[in-house]
Amino acid sequence: MVRNKKETKSLEIPRVSESEWEVLRILWERGAISASQITASLKTKTGWSLGAVRTFLTRLINKGVVRILDDEPIFRYEPLYDRDTLVQAESRSFLDKYFGGTFHSLIAHYLDNEHLPPEEIQRLRKMLEEKVEDRGQKNLNS
Repeated sequence: MVRNKKETKSLEIPRVSESEWEVLRILWERGAISASQITASLKTKTGWSLGAVRTFLTRLINKGVVRILDDEPIFRYEPLYDRDTLVQAESRSFLDKYFGGTFHSLIAHYLDNEHLPPEEIQRLRKMLEEKVEDRGQKNLNS
């Protein structure tokens, strides 16, 4: 039942807070588990109580991002979106909010404000060249 990018093209994907993201990260890693198991997984990193985790789960349920599986004596929680779908939505939101929706502005900002080692620049160049080649192949096959 997990929704992926193709299935959610026309859907409005809910925004997720950093805390909610931590809960989702555990659900993506471990699958459908109980609130107690999520709490145990996050205890060292966050120190959150069971009550706090349940609050985040309730928010995620209300947003339509997580659902309850109540087929057992203990409720388990399952994400309704895959990680890539939510990353794509968050990335688009970030790009729109801070860079006018253009990748060029984002890249220019980092190039102007960050020290990129030559290896990183070479890796970026290679990625762009591969993307151009992929698009060229798609146009030839169309």
